[in-house]
Amino acid sequence: MDDQQQRALRDIEHDLTRADPAFAARMRGPRPFPTLSILCALTYIVVPVEAVLFGTRAAVVTLALVSNIIVIILVHRHRHRP
Repeated sequence: MDDQQQRALRDIEHDLTRADPAFAARMRGPRPFPTLSILCALTYIVVPVEAVLFGTRAAVVTLALVSNIIVIILVHRHRHRP
């Protein structure tokens, strides 16, 4: 980037920090590990294979377990929100 673009970007960042300091702090901090995305992707892959190999009941039990884990993760995140 040239000097003018870098200056414009710095001005935008400065204005954002002034307007919404909490958002700016979150954007500067480390990104959380994508736990829910990975859990959902693994479930999407495993459940059909599990249903073929072990039957529908096993797949339903796995889906119930995963849905409970997702709820626990979301409740934990909500309670420990900065």
